[in-house]
Formats: sequence, C-alpha cells, structure tokens
Amino acid sequence: MRITGSRWRSFEYTPVDAGPCAVELPTAAVGVPRRFFDCLLVRIVVEPGDCPISGDAVRTVRRLCADSDASFVVLAGSPFCVARDSRLTLGSDQADVLSHLADTLDVLAEFTDRLEEHGERAHAIPFGWNVACRMEMPAQPWTSTVTLRAPAPPSRFDGFAPPPRARPHCPHALVSAHSRTLRR
Repeated sequence: MRITGSRWRSFEYTPVDAGPCAVELPTAAVGVPRRFFDCLLVRIVVEPGDCPISGDAVRTVRRLCADSDASFVVLAGSPFCVARDSRLTLGSDQADVLSHLADTLDVLAEFTDRLEEHGERAHAIPFGWNVACRMEMPAQPWTSTVTLRAPAPPSRFDGFAPPPRARPHCPHALVSAHSRTLRR
C-alpha cells in the first residue's frame, strides 16, 4: 500500500463521467463540484493483500492528518495494476481483477469509517469516476509519502493464489488539475 498526503488550501472535484467499475452516484451529483477548504488529499494505492487494512495503515493516515494540521481529509484510492503488452491492465484472470477492485473499495470505505471514528472529517472521492479537479496551494506546501508493505507471502507457493510481483501504478480515474467546462 502506498499512501501520499498533500495539503491544499482548497480542493474541488467534479464527477464528470463513470468509468467501467464506478460506484453508483445519484444523477444529481454528476457534474456538481464538491469543495473542501484547508484539506489533506490522501491518495491510497491498494495492492493485493492490503485488505483488510492494518492498524499501521490507519495510524499512518492519522499521523499524516496530525502532521498536516488540515481540517478535512479527502481520500482517493486506486488499485495497483499490471503492465502487459504496453497496456495497463489489472491482470489476466477476471476473478482476480474483480476481487482486487472490490478490495480497493473495501479499503477506501474502511479508511473513511475508521478516520471518522477517530474524529476526523473524512470524505472519499467516488471510486471509478473521471473527475475534473481544481486545487489551490497553501502558503507553505506540505506533502508526505509512505509505503506500507503487506505481510510477507508464505515461503511456499500453494497454487491457490498467484505469486506476488511488482506492478506499476494505474490510476482508477483521470484526475486533472485543469478546470474544464462541463457540457450537458
């Protein structure tokens, strides 16, 4: 799991259109900007084996919240993907792809719930949606990146799960810092 936190004076995102595995959004929410002020944008890249999340992962995000001194936490998550034939894909086995996407959704929901339990004001960007973003930097920029390793795999491959391998990151949604006018 890779966690990156960056503080913004203001952060705004607008869901533009749904990707192939997007969560449901009310039609009234599509094209409507959500604004957050003095916030910490936390990007979480979920690898197979990261679900359920560990106490270390929650403590890490809470430490980012405390270090940044932000008043709101916005979570954006994506699965870790495989590069194959110069195309970014989630893997060859359809069941593994779907379970990895489901794990990513579970991790985001669990992070949001656990942060709220600890008194943080948290919001998760809708998974799988293409969003247009606008951000305003604070007077003193702040960014932190943390990589958490999943528990070590068993020393003997049992044939039921694919062996772990390093994979490049593939974002779940197109996130652009440029403002776009939405046409309806």
